[in-house]
Amino acid sequence: MRKERIEATNKVAKSLWDAEQKIEDAIAAVAQLNAILPTARSMAKVSSIIGQDVFNASCTSLRNLIKARGNMVDTHHLLDGVKTDIGLKTYNAGGGFPKFPQTAMLNIVDNQAA
Repeated sequence: MRKERIEATNKVAKSLWDAEQKIEDAIAAVAQLNAILPTARSMAKVSSIIGQDVFNASCTSLRNLIKARGNMVDTHHLLDGVKTDIGLKTYNAGGGFPKFPQTAMLNIVDNQAA
């Protein structure tokens, strides 16, 4: 039974790693889009009034992806607890990166002045 639990844990860890990586890839792609939008507007020589809804939608997409990343981090922590519950020690099964304890958290703040 321990062998089956380890195999199942490894499959879940790989799937979790893949999901986390895809979300981060999407964050990078949308961030790149957000970075090019102001330059493209200037190059096209149009008023900043034009396309504001595009900026809003794209930035909302980025914010939602960052929230999704946070949800995956929560999933990661919850799965660590499940591993302990089924009698397996916590070990790094995915990505090859060391696990560090969480020392800080980035929170998204809506509608706040900088």
